[in-house]
Amino acid sequence: MDTKIWREWYGSYFRPLPCPRCPTGKLKQNQKQRQMIPPLHAERHWKNNELSHEMETGQFTAVFTCDNPFCGEIVTVTGRYEKRTHYEHNPETDNMDESEDLLFWPKSMYPAPPVIKVPEGLGKPCKEHLQVAYSLIWVDGGSCANRLRIFVEALLDQLKVPTTGPKGNRKNATWDLSDRIKALDAIDPGHKDSLDALRFVGNVGSHEGKVEFKTVLQCFQILENALEELINRKSEKLRAIIDNLVVSKGKPKA
Repeated sequence: MDTKIWREWYGSYFRPLPCPRCPTGKLKQNQKQRQMIPPLHAERHWKNNELSHEMETGQFTAVFTCDNPFCGEIVTVTGRYEKRTHYEHNPETDNMDESEDLLFWPKSMYPAPPVIKVPEGLGKPCKEHLQVAYSLIWVDGGSCANRLRIFVEALLDQLKVPTTGPKGNRKNATWDLSDRIKALDAIDPGHKDSLDALRFVGNVGSHEGKVEFKTVLQCFQILENALEELINRKSEKLRAIIDNLVVSKGKPKA
């Protein structure tokens, strides 16, 4: 996961995002298809405060196209923009030099670009929950975190972790997510903290309704690493390579 490309806001240049359709393409903005429209109430506000020459705010729409010539997927982006004009005295010309800052806050992207790399072995229900989480990252951090919590439930289903079992004095109680994570840890140790972190943040999203953008990105980082181990078994495969080289003293059989 490239954390540098995922931001709450962007300047006039959007960093290329991964294509939601093909694995190699990058989404590039078409400047000619970008619209910035200030609402009348905003125009009146800045004009009344004699700031209309310095400030402009409103909504924008933009079109991004995958640069893979065999794909060409189209992604529409909408959100809020802000344009600020600055004036600074230039002592060499004795004039006021003008500069402009243009900032964009995306609020939706459709179809949503993938935030993390997904293992091929991940099941369809999990992929569907993940796709919804991608679409919520700019819309609502709390909802995005809650969807990742739901994803963890679906992941445990794929891993065939039971939904019922002994709890307290009961022999066949319905397990909550915490119970199921503990059950997974008993048979496949090493993932409890990662899944608990996603569970806790998901709970915050559910009960408090707000999760910071940075925290949501951290959840995706944790999830990507967990999937590498739980689905791709990355450490096990690397361990097998190491053992093979050690046993063969550096000369493995072809």
